Amino acid sequence: MALHLTSSIRGRDAILPQGHERREFHVRARVSMTSGAWPEGLVCLAGTAATWVGAHRSRMARSQRSRRSNGKTSEVFQPFWEGFAVQPSWHERALDVAEVPGAGRGWVARRQVQKGELLLSIPRVAAIEVDMDEDMEGWEAELALNVLRRLDRLGPAADPRLRQKHELQALWQDYAKTFPEAPAGAAFWPQDAIITLGWPATVEQLLAYSQQIQESAQWVSGNGNVPRDAACWAVSAVITRSFAVDDEVRAMIPLADIFNHEPRSASSDVHEVAWSLEGDRFEVHAPQTVMPGEEVRICYGEESAAELLAVHGMVLPKNEADYLEVFESVEDLVAAVESICGAPRRDRLARLEVIPVDDLLVRPGRLEASEPLLRALQAMLCEDDELCDPGERRLRLVCSEERQQSLRLEALLLLAQILRGALRVIQDMPDAGSPDLAVRYRRHVAEMLNQFVREANDASSAGVLKRLFRRKRRCCVGETVIT
Repeated sequence: MALHLTSSIRGRDAILPQGHERREFHVRARVSMTSGAWPEGLVCLAGTAATWVGAHRSRMARSQRSRRSNGKTSEVFQPFWEGFAVQPSWHERALDVAEVPGAGRGWVARRQVQKGELLLSIPRVAAIEVDMDEDMEGWEAELALNVLRRLDRLGPAADPRLRQKHELQALWQDYAKTFPEAPAGAAFWPQDAIITLGWPATVEQLLAYSQQIQESAQWVSGNGNVPRDAACWAVSAVITRSFAVDDEVRAMIPLADIFNHEPRSASSDVHEVAWSLEGDRFEVHAPQTVMPGEEVRICYGEESAAELLAVHGMVLPKNEADYLEVFESVEDLVAAVESICGAPRRDRLARLEVIPVDDLLVRPGRLEASEPLLRALQAMLCEDDELCDPGERRLRLVCSEERQQSLRLEALLLLAQILRGALRVIQDMPDAGSPDLAVRYRRHVAEMLNQFVREANDASSAGVLKRLFRRKRRCCVGETVIT
């Protein structure tokens, strides 16, 4: 279910779901927006590019729009539920499968569900899993091969030792028939289609992740003696439907994989999927109270729009955990400021090494959401004696509050200038020839950039007026004193 661009796509322990359900891109690949001088460097954007949902619906609306699929539930899910002794029992369960508009199949509450309530307790024997190593590399291929083993879909020339028979294997075979027939994620797109996503960091990360996924599929195809399409299907199934539990195992947990994604901010600390106390079952608890007829969702992890698109093939209209990577590194930040301001800043690089790469992001919402990036720009724009002692391991300005406000205004204007250039490039890309999801993603990026630029313009205008008012007030006081 979830994926993370960088050794997740971003490599942060944050885009595996809170240590258990985040799907990750295990490639830390980024693209610089500052190849060459700024703002001319924005041309690199053009070169590369030539290359649920909001507020919860009311209980009545949600109930009316959700179609219960009790027939399919009884045919497929009930035998699986009872065959593997999932708890609570089938007749006492709190969930029903429903087709949710815009989200496909999901779990809907049969009755009122309380926050923290146990929804599913699935025996470990029902899952398909692999042990996790420290860097998590290669789990997709190994788990995909295990899925094909469980489904008895290995080719005739596969190693006989890979064969696996299970007394309830037929239940898994029926269950897998409910999976999508083909991968939906952008990681499985052709390279030229990925390039049409436009945003350089996203393009670079997806190209790297796509290569990793294709290599995994090739390995599965060779070792399982299955066609390449079957290997891609298995790899897609495990990256979209598996969970990482306490960094110990990566597991295909049946029934738990039916939950749809609920975006959640990076500051949230929710763990819906976890071990039982005995460690012999996987448990899913309700993240919040849900009324009858409403859908129950869980968070796949802290994932950007790019990550969700790469794995699941979807672009959510609202996602608090979303972000856009503006600078590849602190060096990239320094080059951008030097190019625009015309003043050398290389001597400041050593003092800025304390800035985490994850601070160099624009996030949705008000300007405060991107405050770490603005602080980094303030540190670039201030004078040497206005920055904290070089020995300190954090950024801190040692100047007056008024001067700090002035620097923040300069940082806002600078970042708005950079993003306006990027916005022009994204908006100038033609829709013709691009996958529909690529067009939706570019529009999503443009909306985020527009939102920041509008907020920055409003804040900077207010800041300039405030400074002029203070200056005029000081001048009047001075004249009065002199008189």
